[in-house]
Amino acid sequence: MSLNGGTSASAPEIAAAAAVVLQAGRLGGHRLTPVQVRDILEKTGRAVSTPPQIDRALHVGPQIDVTAATERALGRNSGSPSLVRLSVAHRVTIGDLGGAFMETTDPGRIDLGDPSTGGNGEGLVGPVTFAGDTTGVTGRAQYTLTVGKTVFRSDSPAIRVTPAQLLTAAGLPLTSTTDRQITVAYRVLVDGRTRVSTTRTLAVGPSDGTYAEATAPDAPATVGAGHPVTVSYDLTGVASTSDPQLVVSTVGHWNPSLAPLFTAGWHQALTAPKGTVTIPAEAFANGGGLYGIGIAQRGFGGNPLSVAYGEFAPIRVDGGTAANRPAAPVLTGANGIAGHTAEVSRDTSRFTLRYDVRDVAGAQSAEVEFAAPAPTQHGTLNTFTNANGTRLDHDGVNSPSVLHRTLPAVSGSMRLDAAALGLGSSDSYNVRVLALGRNGQVVGQASPLSTLVFDDGPAPGGASVESFAAAGSHSVAALATASGGSEVRHYSTATGRYGDVITSDPGSGSSYEVVGATANRVLLAHKATADGDVRVETWNTTTDSLTGVTVLPADTYTYVTGRIDGVHNRGAVLLHGTDKADLVLPVDLGAGTTGDPIQADPTGVPAGTYSLLTLDSATGDVFLAKAAGAFNCLGGVTAAKVDPVTRTVTGLGSTSGCSHGIASDGAGTLFNLSATVPSVNIVPTSVLGPIDETGGETADAMSVRLGKASALAVDGTHRIAVVSYATPEGKAYFGAGMWVPDNNATSQLVVVDLTTGTVIRTLTGFAIGTHGGAENALQLDPGTRTGWTYGPNDQQIQQFSY
Repeated sequence: MSLNGGTSASAPEIAAAAAVVLQAGRLGGHRLTPVQVRDILEKTGRAVSTPPQIDRALHVGPQIDVTAATERALGRNSGSPSLVRLSVAHRVTIGDLGGAFMETTDPGRIDLGDPSTGGNGEGLVGPVTFAGDTTGVTGRAQYTLTVGKTVFRSDSPAIRVTPAQLLTAAGLPLTSTTDRQITVAYRVLVDGRTRVSTTRTLAVGPSDGTYAEATAPDAPATVGAGHPVTVSYDLTGVASTSDPQLVVSTVGHWNPSLAPLFTAGWHQALTAPKGTVTIPAEAFANGGGLYGIGIAQRGFGGNPLSVAYGEFAPIRVDGGTAANRPAAPVLTGANGIAGHTAEVSRDTSRFTLRYDVRDVAGAQSAEVEFAAPAPTQHGTLNTFTNANGTRLDHDGVNSPSVLHRTLPAVSGSMRLDAAALGLGSSDSYNVRVLALGRNGQVVGQASPLSTLVFDDGPAPGGASVESFAAAGSHSVAALATASGGSEVRHYSTATGRYGDVITSDPGSGSSYEVVGATANRVLLAHKATADGDVRVETWNTTTDSLTGVTVLPADTYTYVTGRIDGVHNRGAVLLHGTDKADLVLPVDLGAGTTGDPIQADPTGVPAGTYSLLTLDSATGDVFLAKAAGAFNCLGGVTAAKVDPVTRTVTGLGSTSGCSHGIASDGAGTLFNLSATVPSVNIVPTSVLGPIDETGGETADAMSVRLGKASALAVDGTHRIAVVSYATPEGKAYFGAGMWVPDNNATSQLVVVDLTTGTVIRTLTGFAIGTHGGAENALQLDPGTRTGWTYGPNDQQIQQFSY
């Protein structure tokens, strides 16, 4: 029998067992139906016990017993007890802290994985199971395995022992450079009498007494809330330990291999190779739920990716049973259908919550809790870390729940508004209820969860957002359609709804980039194929008609980026010519015409330097900067100022050539968001560097935070910058990047006061992905202090307030 694998292993095993039962039935003169085969397998199987770490009965089918099923299918008594065979299975860990293992075993030899032969020694601590395949056993049976004078007993045919126990019982040393011989005797006793037995001589391979992975500490399966736990551990023989630590996980993330990110919530140094430790109740400070207790063998306190952990023991802090758990709340969203998943949008953001905690002992009222937003960077949608917990979700490591509200009674319905609650849009939220006692404290367990999806407005027909221009009721979005083409639609930032198609291209690989939009114009960069010509198109969005088009041949020009100037009703497009020269193409939005490209490289600046463009609508000037490369980035560059009217180009002082975005405040200052990377082993800090748009003088750069930024937008009215980051801020480790321990992490927007240089707010719940740099990935409306960016998986345009 294979002990590892899920349905991939169980399905063929059960199919094989069914085939054996069918054959046995035919031999016994019976033609069994599929229902009869299933019935035999079910009734002759052995019950699967409920692990004590589970707080409710485990309801799964029995474990198949092929021998018993065969006897039943034959339809006759097999006579006196007999032992068909004695199987030997040696479980050897191969990874995942005991979660991945092999039990393919030479029945005549136990391989201990001696390091001298290339092994890791894990065979030394892997249990060996002796299991008799018996027939005709009736009455009260007991099974024994005798080695020397030591007898191991079991009430089931399987007897599990360790190689150390076998060797000790045989009077042999643990370490040896050669094989040892051990004779075992397996007996089946019925009503105290031996009815059948067999002996076998096994070889036990060499071992130097060491193994790679510490076994899990011996810990109780459960502990009452508020109580300490005493565990025993043994590091004797564990190779390569250094300053080992006993660690306790945070709630819900009990194993470093399963977390997906593991953080020790408590730890204590181990000063002896073996012993006992009493873990204080405070180590389980996150309340009822599942924790893990294990040993950090070496590296603890340094780079978390370099910590070597041993195996972990799961322990449940008792938070009551399923009887003290209310049912999941029922949600009714915009479609009017009650269930455990509801969807609302900014346009219709109200929903109904129905709850009932009356069956929880001591319940006097209730509380609803909304989890951290999803999807996370790890793709997870369930962000409650303390499932069935006894308190609100806040473990100090992972993003906590974002909202909780007391409900007025033990049961009832409430009409709520996702927007009024302050929930961020384009995200989903797990929702659960908890019962509260007389003192307002949680009693019993948190309910199972339901899910509230709060949309801005998904793109129609399964399309994805390629680009957009947020211009109030005149907003426009370019979409990649589900059929492989592309289209440009009207869009309402007020409601998140998409309007009529302005233009489209059904060709596979076609694309539109929205350069910008005004009250009655949209400027587009249209490509019919990925490597084809670029059509610079100006459309009248009042009549949805083409105003003008300029074709840029692919063998002459490369489109880089562009912006529009609504005040002067013109656009500017950055191109690279055949000689890589930087060119600015001026566009008259009213007429839909373009002028000749302006040579945009100041004296001394190499061709092809620039890939970022912004403009100052107050002056109409266009500014160019150099984007950071993917890896190392050092040094400065001369920024360029282009006057599209006089067609003059001016070098604008020296600024960082490692830019992740530039933006003007509209009041004479250009801001360069940059991050210098002297080595790929060093995590940089992003800074905002001001540049005077007239003389090119620079002021001291303002530090934003650790890590490379993605994009920049500036609200000059309120002297605020919004900077996007793909990840939260973490801790930098040389050569290993930045460690972010948050399993619920999302991308972030950092709001910076440009007057003081301080971060005044950090917004979460975003999925920046690769958007940034030359893209207009962050767009702001200073009048309402509202912004827009790409939503998760580019399925919608995500609105935020800053």
